[in-house]
This record gives sequence, structure tokens and C-alpha cells, in this order.
Amino acid sequence: MSTTIQRTYEARKDLESIAQYTFDVWGAAQLRTYMAGLDETIHTLAGQPETQGQDRSQYKPGLRSIPHKDHYFIFYRVKGRNVELLRVLHQRRNWQRIMLER
Repeated sequence: MSTTIQRTYEARKDLESIAQYTFDVWGAAQLRTYMAGLDETIHTLAGQPETQGQDRSQYKPGLRSIPHKDHYFIFYRVKGRNVELLRVLHQRRNWQRIMLER
């Protein structure tokens, strides 16, 4: 049985914003490269999501995060055989406050 990655509405909106910003600032070629790398990082979670990333359960029960390059934290929670992708937030944002609000 394989692991499924389910993206929340907020995670989808985060990824859309990242894509739009990347396109606006650096263009279509960089958009393809950066989003492919981000997608690859997200899909690495399918292997062993319980052991990857950092435990962030002090913000939400079961919350974990994995970094992508030096820019973003990918926040997720393991639910059975599924990974629930919660948010993709820039590391400079007040992600602690954002994750406490959810």
C-alpha cells in the first residue's frame, strides 16, 4: 500500500502564491525548475513520513515540518497511510503564529 499526499486548501493556495511570485520575479524557466524541486521535496515524504522532518507537535498534535532549500518549511501531518500537507510557508514568515492559528 502506498502513501498518498493530500494537500489542504491552504497548502494549495501557498503553492499557487509561490508559483506566481516565482514567475513574476524570475520567469517561466525558473518557475518550472523551482516548482519541480519543491514537488520533489514534498514527494519524499511518501517514503517514511513519520521519521522525516522535525517534530513540531508543540504547535499542533502530530505536526511535522521539512525544509525546502533555505526558503520554505513544508508542514504536514501523518494520518494513517496518508500525508496531509498543511502549509508551505517561507521561513521568514511568522510560521509559529500561523501554525498555532490553524
